[in-house]
Amino acid sequence: MLESGCKPVKEGVLEKRSDGLLQLWKRKRCILTEEGLLLIPPKQEPAAAASPASGETAVAAAKIKQLPFSTMKTVDCVERKGKYMYFTVVMAEGKEIDFRCPQEQGWNAEITLQLVQYKNRQAILAVKSTRQKQQHLVQQHGPRLRSASNSAWGGAPDRLNSRGASGSKRNGDQSLAKEDEYKGEHQFSPWILSSFDTICDCFREALQLF
Repeated sequence: MLESGCKPVKEGVLEKRSDGLLQLWKRKRCILTEEGLLLIPPKQEPAAAASPASGETAVAAAKIKQLPFSTMKTVDCVERKGKYMYFTVVMAEGKEIDFRCPQEQGWNAEITLQLVQYKNRQAILAVKSTRQKQQHLVQQHGPRLRSASNSAWGGAPDRLNSRGASGSKRNGDQSLAKEDEYKGEHQFSPWILSSFDTICDCFREALQLF
C-alpha cells in the first residue's frame, strides 16, 4: 500500500489483541490509506519499512502486517467499554482481528469509511470494464450482424412484390370466372328464344281470325 504511493488518510497508534493464549493487547503504529491498513511495530519507522535496503530492514519489514481492503470484509463488533472503543476487522477468509483505541480517535469509523469507498471504486471499475468489453464486442461483430440483417431483409420487398403480383393475378382470374358464371346463369339458350318466337306467332294468327 505504501509502495503504491497512496497518501495516508490517518496515522496513529492502535492496540491489537495478540493471537496467543494470553491474548495480550500490543501497541501498533497504524497507517490508514485508501487501499488498506498498515500495522507497524512501534519502534520501527514507516519509511524504513516501506523501502527495505539492507538485511536488518528486511527482517524488520517482515514484521509489518498489511490488511488490504481487497481482502477485508467488514468492521464488526463495535463496542464502548470505559475509555476504549473495541472493534473487530473481519477478513475475507473469515479471520477476525481485534483492535481497541481511545474513543475520541475514531479509528473504527475511519476504517469503515475507507473500506466502503474502496468497495464503491471497485464496483465502478467493474461496471466500466464490462461496458468496455461490450463496446469492443459490438465494434468487432457489429458490421457482421448488420450485413446479416440486411441480407435477411434485402429480399423482402421482392418477395412481397411477387406475392402481390401473384395475388392480383389470382384475384383477376377469380373475377373473370365469376363474371362468366354470372353470364352463364342469366343468358337464354337459342332453343328457349325460338320457342318464344313460335308462341308469339301463334297468338298473332289467332287474333287475325277474330
